[in-house]
Order: sequence, then structure tokens, then C-alpha cells
Amino acid sequence: MAIQRFLMGLLSLGVLALPAKDTSTCANLWGQCGGETWTGPYCCTAGSTCKVQNRWYSQCLATTATSDGPLEYSLADERSFHELSYKWSIAWDRKDKSTWLAITAPQVVADYADYPAVGTVTIASPDDIFTHSFTVTGLGDKRLGTQHFLGASFFTRTNATEHAAQWDSSAFVEFLYVVVDGHWKIGGIRPHTVVATTGRPEDIIGSF
Repeated sequence: MAIQRFLMGLLSLGVLALPAKDTSTCANLWGQCGGETWTGPYCCTAGSTCKVQNRWYSQCLATTATSDGPLEYSLADERSFHELSYKWSIAWDRKDKSTWLAITAPQVVADYADYPAVGTVTIASPDDIFTHSFTVTGLGDKRLGTQHFLGASFFTRTNATEHAAQWDSSAFVEFLYVVVDGHWKIGGIRPHTVVATTGRPEDIIGSF
């Protein structure tokens, strides 16, 4: 508690030292207004308030919708969440860039810090995330029939000169859903907690 009060005190001093904000440069409703490595505006236009969603993403939400209590969502919202996660799995399995771009926010956080096979955090445009993920030395390797975390994939020897390998990995994945122009989009992906794995990814991918 002492640390929290100390940090809040520093924050208050910082606010007092800041000049008046130029609201003409503030983010509009639903826009991003903060997060680690964020270089855009940190304020919101009138009628909206900047709310932290996670360490990587803060968003301008309608002032009336910024309660600190439990937030409710509708059946339509839940349907959107299911549809987005389903389309994500399709896009990843089929290397379908157009589907990926259609379901993502302007900036995506690919937080693989807690996924041992990768161990990195990338914050970039959906196009850059896809291009980086599907290089020929990574998940874009043409020998791979599926890229959905290579879940339940099994490789067998086809002849005496080809190497046989197996990697089957099961893990949880957490999605960050954000509203963009009134529609839900995927703003972040965080795979974590490998619950079962067989083999090694580096045995079947040229450079992982």
C-alpha cells in the first residue's frame, strides 16, 4: 500500500507540472490513448475517457461506460468474440492474410513472452505481425500443413533422406478484444501456460 501511495503521489506532481493539453491532438472515441511503446496521443476528446486495458493498450471509451465495477457484455458481443477467435484460427491455419487483416485492430500486441517456443513481445500493425510470423524460416515453411500453434500435428518419415520429427503442443491463448469504429476487433494475442507438449519446434521449422 505504501508503494501505491508513493506512485500516486508522483503521478499527482507530474500532472501539476504538465501544461494544458491540446485537445485537438487527442484520440477520438475508441482510439488508442496509451500503452508501453505507444507514441501517439495520451488524451481523449470530449465525452470519452482513457482507460487502461492492459500494459500494452489503453483505449478511449465513452465517459458513461468507464465504471470501475464489473462490466457486462451482451449476447451480440459474445457472438462477436466467438466469431473473431474462430476466424483467427482459420486465418492462422490457412495462412489467410486477408481474413487476419479483417478481424484485427490497427495495432496488435503479439505477447508470446510466456510461450517458451517464442518468448518475445511484438507490437505492430496486423500486416507486419502476419509477415513476421509467416516467413519461410518460420510458420510460413511450406512443409507445414497447419500453423494453429501446430496443435495436434504429427510428422512421419517419407523416405531415407528426409528427417522425421514430431511436435504436438497444447496451450492456453488469451485474446484482447477492442472496439474499432463501433465493431469488435482483435487487439492482442497472448499464448501462455503450455499444458502438454511432445517434441521440439526447432526440429520441424527451419528457424524458430
